[in-house]
Amino acid sequence: LDTFTVLLVSECQKFKLNKFIFASSCSVYGQSKLKCKETSKLNPVSLYAKCKIECEKTILSFDTRQFCPVIMRLSTVYGDSPRKRFDLVVNLLSAKAIVEKNMTVFGANQNRPFIHVEDAAKSILLSLKAPIKDVHNQIFNIGGSQELSILAIAKKIKKALNKKNKIKLKPAPEGSAN
Repeated sequence: LDTFTVLLVSECQKFKLNKFIFASSCSVYGQSKLKCKETSKLNPVSLYAKCKIECEKTILSFDTRQFCPVIMRLSTVYGDSPRKRFDLVVNLLSAKAIVEKNMTVFGANQNRPFIHVEDAAKSILLSLKAPIKDVHNQIFNIGGSQELSILAIAKKIKKALNKKNKIKLKPAPEGSAN
C-alpha cells in the first residue's frame, strides 16, 4: 500500500470526511486501439500510471459505510490556470509556438482523449453533490470520446495563433503511450 495515500485517507476518515475524490488518469490504460471503459484492462506504460493504479487500489481498500471513495480517471486536461503546467501537451506546444516560433512534436500519431479543465472541475463537483449510493466505490472515466493525435493538436494551435510556425516531427520517446 502507498504510505502517503494511507496517511491521507486515514486523516480524512479521522475527521469524518465522507467523500474522497481521487483524480486519477486515463494513462492507467496505456496504449489501446479500443475505447477504454472503466472495466478495461489496466496496462500502464509509465511510472506515473503505475503510481496512479497503486493509489486507486489503496483508496478503494478503505471502502466502508462511513467513507465513500470515488476514482475519476481524467483524460488529458488542458486550459488556463493560475499556475501554468508546461508538462501538459497543449500548454507545452502553445508556449513553444509563441516563444520559439516552432513546435517539436514527439510521436505525432500518439492519440489522446482531452478534457477542458472547467469540464474536469464540473465532473468533480457533480460527484461531490451526487448521492453517496450513486458514486460509492465507483470509478469514472472523465473526458471526451473523441481522441486527437498530438500532430492534430499542434495544427490546431498553429491555426488558432494564425502563425507560420514550423512543426518538426520526432519519434515518440521510449516507454510513452504511443
